[in-house]
Amino acid sequence: MQKIFLIRHGETVHNIDKKYCGFIESDLTKTGILQSEVLADRLKDEKIENIYASDMKRTFETAKIIFKKMKIIKTSALREMNFGCWENKTYDELCSSKYKNLYSQWLDDPLSISIPKGESLLDLKKRVMKLFNSVILKHKDEKIAFVTHGGPIRVILCNVLGKGLSYFWKIKLDPGSLTYFKYEDGKVKNLVINEILGEK
Repeated sequence: MQKIFLIRHGETVHNIDKKYCGFIESDLTKTGILQSEVLADRLKDEKIENIYASDMKRTFETAKIIFKKMKIIKTSALREMNFGCWENKTYDELCSSKYKNLYSQWLDDPLSISIPKGESLLDLKKRVMKLFNSVILKHKDEKIAFVTHGGPIRVILCNVLGKGLSYFWKIKLDPGSLTYFKYEDGKVKNLVINEILGEK
């Protein structure tokens, strides 16, 4: 039986500022560091054998705090969606920008829009699921942790739950949250989404 742990990185400066942050960097806040330490305590007895993390600073630092002295495989496949021209901008800024009509369309129907100089949801799904499926096949009957971002976790959950990408925004995932489930006979069991552990 496999057990999968999906960890969203701790809180960042951009989370506080409510800015889109995909392929750009944003530092963990003090709260984000504390969230990672709490996750380390929560997972210390799980004996997770395999750890994969997005190669962005915020995710890799979260992974290093949680899985001290363990091998962590960094991969760009687990990055957040590339928000292209919308990176580092807030909702209000985009609503009053030259992209306001396209942005409005994207909010209503994200499957139909590719972000200028960025990605579409389908692009995100293709790269994340290619990596996820290969890791699942490689580590059968083992425990696996993916330390990543909200977008990739939502994509994985849409897939394992048999939902379309239209379900994407219905999944709530807080910074520093833990989502996990078991794979048994090809079926998802004991699913917990967005477990929030709080601060020490």
